[in-house]
Parts: sequence; C-alpha cells; structure tokens
Amino acid sequence: CYEWTNGVMPTLDEIEFLPDELLGELNLTDNKNSEKKLYEGILNGEIKEGSRNSTMASLIGKQLKLFPESEWHTNLWSLIQVLNQEHCKPPLPMPELEKTFKSICNSERANTSKTSSEKETFKVVTGQEMMHIKPGGKPYLVDQLIYLRTINAITADTGKGKSLFALILVKHIASGKKLFDVFETQQKKVLILDQEMDGDLIAERYQEIIGEDYKNVDYVYEQSWQITDPASFEWLRDIIIKNGYGCVVLDTFTNIHSSDENSSNDMKEVNRLLLQLVKETDVTLIYLHHHRKLMRGEKATQSASRGSTEIGAKAASHLLLDSKREKDRDGNIVTSMTIEQVKARRPGSIEAMSLNVIHNPESKTTTWDYL
Repeated sequence: CYEWTNGVMPTLDEIEFLPDELLGELNLTDNKNSEKKLYEGILNGEIKEGSRNSTMASLIGKQLKLFPESEWHTNLWSLIQVLNQEHCKPPLPMPELEKTFKSICNSERANTSKTSSEKETFKVVTGQEMMHIKPGGKPYLVDQLIYLRTINAITADTGKGKSLFALILVKHIASGKKLFDVFETQQKKVLILDQEMDGDLIAERYQEIIGEDYKNVDYVYEQSWQITDPASFEWLRDIIIKNGYGCVVLDTFTNIHSSDENSSNDMKEVNRLLLQLVKETDVTLIYLHHHRKLMRGEKATQSASRGSTEIGAKAASHLLLDSKREKDRDGNIVTSMTIEQVKARRPGSIEAMSLNVIHNPESKTTTWDYL
C-alpha cells in the first residue's frame, strides 16, 4: 500500500526525475531522453491547442506503467487532472480528458492481461507438498449458507420473498451477529444493487429491517447497471475497492446483463465477469434469480432456475426459497418461508429450514421467527 508523505500530494515543482542509475536498472535508459523531453514540455511550458490530447495521452500511457492499477482511478487520475488544468492552454474539457484516460486504461489492462496469459505457467503441487498443507478455516460468510469470495444464488418464483430474505441475511452480515442465533457470520460492509423494486418500498423495508445497522449497508436502486457493460463493470469494481464492500447483492440476475439467458455461451461470459469481479476485489456475490414456469406436478429443484443451466454452474451455494403469505388474527402479514440448500460446494448441505416473517402495517415493523 502506498501513500503520500504526510498525506499530502507533492506539487509539480517538487517532483524530480529518476536518477540515471535507476533508469538504467529499470531498462528505461533508451527512452530517457524522449521521456525527459515529454516531462520538460509539460512541467516547464504550455501544451497548446492541437497537441493537448496526444500529449496527455502519451503522458497517461507512461504513468500507467508506474502506478499500481489500484491507484489509476484515484492518485493517477488526480495528478492527470492537475496537469491538465495547470499546463494545457486551454485545459481539455473534462469529458474528453476522462474518455481518453479510461480508453488508455482499458487498453493497458487488455495488453497486460494478454501478455500475462501468453507467459502464464502452471505450478505443480507435489504429493509431498500436499501432505503438509494445513487446510484453512471455514470459508463462509454465513456458516454453511454463503461462501466467502464466491458466487452464491438465491432463487424462487416471483413474489415469494427473495429480496425480503436477502435483507434479513444482509442485516446479520452487516452486524456480524449470528443468523437466527444459529449460523455464524463474518461482519462485512454490504452493497445492494436493486433493479426491481421502487425506491419507496426499498426505503420502507430498509428502515424496518436494516435499522441500526445502516452504516454497513449501502444501496443502488432505480438505476440501470449491467455487468456486460465495461464502464459499469469498472465502476462497480472500483467502488467495491474504494468503499471496502465485502459483499454485493445483485437483485436480480436477469437485470444485471444484456445477454440471452438461454444461451450457454452468453451465460458463461456473464459468469466469467462475475468471477473476475470476485478475483479482483475478494468480494462475496449473492444474486437473486427467478424460476422458470414449472410443469404441473413438477417440484422446484436446482434446475428450476430460469434460463441456461450455466447460470447456476458457478454458484458455490444455491438456496431455493418458497413461501406463502396470509394475515393473522391481529392483521399482521405473515410470510411463511422455507429455504432449502440444493447446492453446496462442501459436503453436507443444511437441512431445509423455515421461518415466519411478520409485518405489522400499523406500527410499520418487521420481525421474524426461526422455526
């Protein structure tokens, strides 16, 4: 991790060139004169209209190699904006500068990925080494139910309470308290991307269920976000890192992509992007998804999810939810839920469990009983 001395970014006058000896060790000696000319042109003069974009593009490209990728959109972007304002006459419009910056970042990332894959080698772990490996602790965000740093699925028919159950899960993840006083949790900050419910219902449920744990649960709603859009993917990856989210809930799977859910190849690409997000941020993903229309007499199983079977192929845990809703004698709305784990990465999935979620319309409170 890097930070500016005393937490303050140095002024441009304080930035010195690397010494020749160090440039030589970095194999940059051959480019020393051209780089020095570029920096001198920026730091000691003006970049006039007609050469602003090309000069700034060249500078961005060179600086990307010197900054870790985690700082591209923070420290480096701040530096580029300062250089633009102080040395481009007139400064490049911000949308144009940002477009150039993002384009070069994407190109550099793609080139790095290509180079890495071309040079990739695989490590063989010998039998002797295997015998001395100490398995890690429990890999759970919620004991047995939600696996750390993986994709997890919650599926049900429309209107069965997926979002409601997910909020109850999130509350316990945000607080670090045992779910239903039974399942251990690891406390994490959570981001929910909800693209189904309207804002009023979201706010009502949030206040009733999340309540005092609000500092660890953030929301994005009534906005279109799709993982298949490079800019959207980049935004989510960066915001997870910046805000320290350990868990992201995607409600629902159907709304996070623009691909054909019945196409195995399309869904493989969506899963690839989800796994890439996990790999780059160490986040735990939970997505909510609908069931297809079941045939008469057919029981909901893991294959009941709508679309290609590839959708659930990468899920470490798959929770299947069903419910019925009725009013009790006091006028409360009671949602009786059953949750079954139909897929678990590790042996021994949980027994089917049930709970009642009780909503009191008069007092505007929501509670639950684990049965």
